[in-house]
This record gives sequence, structure tokens and C-alpha cells, in this order.
Amino acid sequence: MMTAYGLITRTGCPACGGTAARTLFTAALDGPLLRGYLSAYYARDVAVAGAYCALECATCATLYQRDVGNGPLLSDLYDQWMPPSRPEEDAGYRYDVTNPAASRDGHEIMVASAYLGVPLGAMHTLDYGMGWAGWARVARALGCVSHGYDLADSRMAHAAAHGILPDNGRYHFINTEQVMEHIEDPVALVGELAGKLRPGGVLKISVPAQDGVRAELARLAAGGDRVNAAGLMPLHPLEHVNAFSREGLARLGAMHGLALVRPGLATRYAFLRHAGAMDWADLPRVAKEMVRPVWQWVSPRNTYVWLQKPAA
Repeated sequence: MMTAYGLITRTGCPACGGTAARTLFTAALDGPLLRGYLSAYYARDVAVAGAYCALECATCATLYQRDVGNGPLLSDLYDQWMPPSRPEEDAGYRYDVTNPAASRDGHEIMVASAYLGVPLGAMHTLDYGMGWAGWARVARALGCVSHGYDLADSRMAHAAAHGILPDNGRYHFINTEQVMEHIEDPVALVGELAGKLRPGGVLKISVPAQDGVRAELARLAAGGDRVNAAGLMPLHPLEHVNAFSREGLARLGAMHGLALVRPGLATRYAFLRHAGAMDWADLPRVAKEMVRPVWQWVSPRNTYVWLQKPAA
């Protein structure tokens, strides 16, 4: 029996809810341009009826796909179409869980601890959409009460095997890394996560920047006959259904009483106060970690925000 693939049409901006939008590009998903591209990308024949319609919100400049996949389509896309991965095959993952204090995630968690004034051993964290629980494992290794959630049962089981608790509490810090770009209804999800924050708690959102995608959409709209995968990636058909602006993320948080915040520069380097936080034998890594606390917050190519709940 064939799976009933379909699309769901969204009627407003997934960030601010605005209904005024400009169409940047539209094409049939099963037409020669996108069917050929998607079939090559996923190494299978991808035949989905409907349109890829890229819109730009007139209120907050968030880019988004008007139509998103239904449950059966997304289930197959993430469980079957995408190439399988295992954490042991990822050198970066292996480094992070072996050297948590020197990892990028470890530094972020230390900065959150300093900003919130909560010792690492008292921090309750949630890694939402955790994948193979790399961030959650680093948090646990640093002493946090570490929780995680992922749709895939296999990943939840992997996390549990490494001592990661399921999502069942309220948190000082919630991590969403490369999650919100995939979500049909970010407003509902951010509302749910805001409800899990303790007073003064922080929701972190990190998503692909819009960098380059407007130029690629304009090129395709002008008659381009081949897709540039790198250019289209921030709004990749079916997968990356939202390409947020910083303004859009700020408005998304404000809907739920969360304010956009930025730790001071000294706080962003709080990890330097922790033993083992710098791997001095790896100077390129040291250089990246010293630049990151500035670049991460100001680069237009990096859409990274903290949204804070009011203190009680």
C-alpha cells in the first residue's frame, strides 16, 4: 500500500504570524527542476504532488515555505530518505563527549551557568531535538541534571544508555540546535518550551542563517535550470521549511513573554575560568573558541539567540 504523502498549507509567518508576504519563487515539487534535484539529493525517486512556494514575511523578513509535508511524508523523509548516521562515525561528536570541558557545547553550558548565576551542579538542562544527545551528554559530564528529547526511539534509547533523563521537568536552560528550521508550527513549540522554563530561564535557538538563499531563489525565479544545493540549503525543499531572521526570532519569543538577551562579553568568556576548558595541544581549536564568543553573537551568517523568561 502506498504511503499517502501530502502537503499542509500554512496561512501565516511561522515566526511572527504575519499574513502579508512576498512570493520569491514557486515551482512544482514533481516538476523537472525539483523532482530531479530532490531525487538526486535523497538517492531515490521523490514524487510529491504540490508546490515549493518560498515566501518572505513583510513584517519580520523571515523566509518560509508556504506548504510543508504531512506526517507520513516527514516520517519517511527523516527515517528513510536521509542517510543513516551513527555517533561513533562522527569525529566531532567523539571529541565532544570525550573532552566535554573543552568542547563548544561545554563552553556554551559554562557561559549559561555564569549568566544565570546557577552552578553547573545545580543546572537543570533540556536538549530538545537532541539527535544522538551530544549536547546532553556534555551537560551531564559537566555536572548538570541533563534531560533530552528526540522523536526517534533509537536516539532516546541511546541517550538513556548514557544517563540522559527524559523530558519531565522545568529547566534553567533549554537547547534547540538546528531544530526550529524543521518545525511546521514554531509558535506552538516555543510556547511549549517557554512553559518548561524556570523563572529567569533561557531558551537557546540556533538555526541556519538566511545567507545566500535570496540570491539563489532570485536566480531560479529568473529561469535557472539547476539548483545550487548550498545556496538553497537554508530553505531546502521539504526539510528546512523556515529560514528565520533575527527579528523573526525576537518576535517569536516575545509572543510567549521571552525577551531577547545577550550575555556581556566577560560572561561569554566564563569558560576560561574552568579547568580543562582549553585544549592547548590543539591551537586551531583554541583560536576558534577564542573567536566564537564574539562571532557567534554578531555575525549575520550565524542566527543564534537566547530568549529569557522573566524572573519571578
